[in-house]
Amino acid sequence: FFGPRSKMEGTDFRQLFMAGGGTFYAIEQYLRIRKGRALHNGLPQELAEEVSAEEYEKTCDYNRAKNNFGYVSDAWAIATSVLQLLLWPLLWEWVGPDGALGLEHYLARPCAFTVILTLLETVLGEPTSLYNTFVIEEKFGFNNHTAWTYIKDKVLHALVLGVLVSLLMWTGFILIVDWAGSNAWFYLWAFLSVFILVFNILYPVAIAPLFNTFQPLEEGDLKKGIVDLISQTGLNCEKVFVVDGSKQSKHSNAYVAGMMGTKRIVIYDTLIKDLEGDVELIKAVVGHEIGHSIEHHQWVLLSSALVNIFIMFWSFGFLQNTPSVVASFGFKDRSTFLNLHCFMTVYSGLIMPMWMVLSNAVVRALEFRADAYSCELGYDIRPSLLKISKTNKGDLNPDWLHSLWHHSHPPLLERLDAVTAWMQKTK
Repeated sequence: FFGPRSKMEGTDFRQLFMAGGGTFYAIEQYLRIRKGRALHNGLPQELAEEVSAEEYEKTCDYNRAKNNFGYVSDAWAIATSVLQLLLWPLLWEWVGPDGALGLEHYLARPCAFTVILTLLETVLGEPTSLYNTFVIEEKFGFNNHTAWTYIKDKVLHALVLGVLVSLLMWTGFILIVDWAGSNAWFYLWAFLSVFILVFNILYPVAIAPLFNTFQPLEEGDLKKGIVDLISQTGLNCEKVFVVDGSKQSKHSNAYVAGMMGTKRIVIYDTLIKDLEGDVELIKAVVGHEIGHSIEHHQWVLLSSALVNIFIMFWSFGFLQNTPSVVASFGFKDRSTFLNLHCFMTVYSGLIMPMWMVLSNAVVRALEFRADAYSCELGYDIRPSLLKISKTNKGDLNPDWLHSLWHHSHPPLLERLDAVTAWMQKTK
């Protein structure tokens, strides 16, 4: 990536991308084998009094079903990725001046290509998504989607949100590169950084309500408890909502979202149900989420993302005028859009999988810290963590390497042990 341009001109970047994809596919299959074996390890002795043999078996059945289907979905993802790579040059010509759409404008052609590609990716991703939702999640009692709500969410996500965001982003990219030339990488980073920041500000008030209904938390013991918690922590937030997460799934969650005036606490209706309306258990979870906000964990994650983006666009500066980046993907001509599109494809295939492993490690450290923060407020979060894990059928005895590679949250037993150690230390 970072050598002299003359040394990179003969590189087949598509082959490089496919080699990376094949390598990470092989790693993924190895990790799935490890996970499958770990599901036969039995219930950890430390959880024997908390989880029945029947509960553990159901948890294993759920995780085994997801892992086994993962072999199919991984193979499908590789096959459809290769298909899309082969179709890219044909689609580009089809929307171009000599093709069916006859588009010549330097923005119109990339925009049309982006819309078609987004639709294609959505359609190709649906078989595995449908099976996961309406077969696996349905079988184990988690799916609450109807055909209509599923289609509605997919249309909103893929057509309205995905397409609009992509078009805004790519239009900005093209204009910046054409204006800034060889210095474009820095301005691309600055533009996308602002784009992400604005997205995070607007998400809870303009985007999330497209998919779910957010109702202010009703008056009662729970609201009083949450308000007291806000006062105790000094969180700059007065809005507490319950979201109908049960509309899509029975999985539970809670979070603090937004920044710069849009901050709000959101509690899933499924969480209230899973914790049987126990105010203290729910407050322990909300205390954890408030801990993320009070200790600025969202800014840690945002900064991490911006570092990744900086590296990506800085790398682009080395290859911005390297013809083989575009030519190796089969395109007959070059353009600002194709230069960026092909480079970002290679970067996402070679760098992003490893970056996600590092990112997961950061998030796990923040999760441990948020658990400790909840304890500092006077709550024992362990019963809440245990109940949530049981009702969500979380893997109770995961393979350590699979967990390290994939999971943004530490395994349940590690979290329970960390909380126990913290409580003993602070006695």
